Amino acid sequence: MRAILVLYLTDKTINGGLGWTTQDALNLYGIYTGLVYLTPVLGGWLADNFLGQRRSIIIGGALMAIGQFTLRCQTVSLTLMNCKPSTLVSPF
Repeated sequence: MRAILVLYLTDKTINGGLGWTTQDALNLYGIYTGLVYLTPVLGGWLADNFLGQRRSIIIGGALMAIGQFTLRCQTVSLTLMNCKPSTLVSPF
């Protein structure tokens, strides 16, 4: 998926890409890859030194649930107020 990111960013907009330069796309890819490996270290340090095991699990689970609910919305937003009823799938 990460390799496809650079191809998507550098493709022309008429083909569905974003039309970025190769240098800009590779810079974003480098920042993304660095943060993928850096943020778990920071989170582990924060959990060990300040939060504790139980509080870390609860906060992490809540953050993942919030992320899943916002992905369900048609437009990405920080609140669920922008969810449209037509985008929700009814189990019945």
